[in-house]
Amino acid sequence: MRRGLVHVLAWLLATGAAVALSWWGVHTVMAGTAYDPPRAVPITAAEAAAAHASPSPPATSRPSP
Repeated sequence: MRRGLVHVLAWLLATGAAVALSWWGVHTVMAGTAYDPPRAVPITAAEAAAAHASPSPPATSRPSP
């Protein structure tokens, strides 16, 4: 019984150390990475009006004979 508890304790310590080490490594890499915020593309009123002026037919429509 005691031997089993020692194995469980050793496994818990090794697993905890591995999780802590991997978390620390990922945290260090992510903290050192510079993230640029996404750029918003401006939409002018003329482009918006042109997009709504001539709607394209649906892709499943058939040409008239």
